[in-house]
Amino acid sequence: MSPLIYSGIFLFVASVVLAVGLLMTRPDSRIENRVAQLAATASPSLGNEWGSPWAERVLPRMAVPLLSSDEADRQLLRTRLIHAGYYGSNSMAMFLGIKVLLTLAPLGLASASALVGLAPPLICALMGCLLAAVGLIIPSFWLDHLLSERQKCIRRALPDALDMVVICMDGGMSLNAALQRVAKELRVAHPLLAAELELVQRSGELGQTLPDALRQCASRVDLEELTLLARIIAEAERFGSSVAKALRVHAESLRAVRRQQAEEAAQRASIWILFPTMLFILPVTFFIVLAPAILRAVDVLKSMNIQP
Repeated sequence: MSPLIYSGIFLFVASVVLAVGLLMTRPDSRIENRVAQLAATASPSLGNEWGSPWAERVLPRMAVPLLSSDEADRQLLRTRLIHAGYYGSNSMAMFLGIKVLLTLAPLGLASASALVGLAPPLICALMGCLLAAVGLIIPSFWLDHLLSERQKCIRRALPDALDMVVICMDGGMSLNAALQRVAKELRVAHPLLAAELELVQRSGELGQTLPDALRQCASRVDLEELTLLARIIAEAERFGSSVAKALRVHAESLRAVRRQQAEEAAQRASIWILFPTMLFILPVTFFIVLAPAILRAVDVLKSMNIQP
């Protein structure tokens, strides 16, 4: 076959793969998913749910082998779960139960595969141990991912919420009434921050001061911006300065930080795109350019009875 035929076949296959990829990844899928998520959000949740009642009964019993007797270790895990948004009293038992389930399930499947004869026992044992180790580690990474995503959503929503608070206070509302109104208005656009603001309002109804309630909210979310917000409100109330003006300045600074982070991410994108370019695009380009010449040279050597 001539080099042109090889190049034509390669380009046809590449075009088909590219067309299938474009059809499978629709550009508006993120927009549709976001709209569906906002439409399904009727009210903010005060804590993530773990699943069905059956799981809430079975998983805590499976977590007994991993429950630490050290109170410091338990408190550390409980703090991580709270930072990720799991405020329930059985969250630690549920999380450890999931780790035990993901550890025992691969071992059971490997044993069943060895007994049935689907694979040699040694291979089943090695794969079972490997998947069990992965199942023991994966939940911790998943929890850290939830924490980072939760902080990102609240950090992104905080400047908009502060702007709304300032507008309400300029209209004559008190700070507590403004926070209550903003919590209701943000239920659809920013449900996580709205849920935290509702918890702040409930703490205030129980007699806690607003700065203390915001400090507790900052400790639950593990977000420095909320800690600074609580300090700003406390200092403004202490010295009798304008809270609305302080919140406006804080919102502008948060928005500037958010803009700088977006610019930094855009600068990093050019570096990250270099690796797929070198791994996928440049080799294909070299193949398209050099393959016809290499194939023609091989044909010439064969016609001269010389083995390349």
